[in-house]
Amino acid sequence: VLGVFGWFFEITKGKNIFEIVDYYLKFDNLPWDKCIGVCTDGAPTMTGSVKAFISFSETRNENFVSYIEKLL
Repeated sequence: VLGVFGWFFEITKGKNIFEIVDYYLKFDNLPWDKCIGVCTDGAPTMTGSVKAFISFSETRNENFVSYIEKLL
């Protein structure tokens, strides 16, 4: 369950995370081209090639860069 900013989801999907980030960027009048990248833990919800947060973010900023940090 993702409980960020008072929004709760039974299943956390990349689109849910993207919608939250997109909402707050719009709320603060921050354009996506100013968001240049993100570092994740490599979870499929964040890094998948089709329905993940990163793939949705790349639709708003084609220069978006993702970094995957794997902790052992």
